[in-house]
Amino acid sequence: MSDLPYTLKSMKELNTADGVAFSAQLYRGRKKIRTLENTGTGGADVLHLTDAAEHDRWDQWIQTLAPFEYPPCEIFPEGMTVTNKTESAYAHLHHQYDEAAEARQLDRLSKTSIIALKDGGPHTPFTTITFAKGKAGPQHTQSLLPQIFKTHPGVMQVWVVGTGWVKR
Repeated sequence: MSDLPYTLKSMKELNTADGVAFSAQLYRGRKKIRTLENTGTGGADVLHLTDAAEHDRWDQWIQTLAPFEYPPCEIFPEGMTVTNKTESAYAHLHHQYDEAAEARQLDRLSKTSIIALKDGGPHTPFTTITFAKGKAGPQHTQSLLPQIFKTHPGVMQVWVVGTGWVKR
């Protein structure tokens, strides 16, 4: 879902007694559109589009989205499907933002380590493990993939900078 026409940037979050308050800048391409926000009191995310043409583009885009599927987790052991088009759009955007933030963090970690995911069982499908300290880098990691998968049968994926997760 990295090809979304809209993206969130500069997200700020705060845990509250009723949820998570946040604000994030919504962009279409390189153009800042508005601020998407949630007060953290249990209500829905809020986006006020004041430009009629932008509102029409947004409405057209959200009609193309499939429902967002949250994977099983501690709160929703069976997972959860968001079918409301507006809420699904927000969920897709949050997911895209979180994936990009995770990729930046894993890229930083991969400068000195090889990061791999092992099968971790139900509700916690993977566990991050570190194989080697020292200079890793994308070429080094890529060249070690066959050896990693051969000598570590539980490893299902390895992070490669610029590529993402490479599966067994």
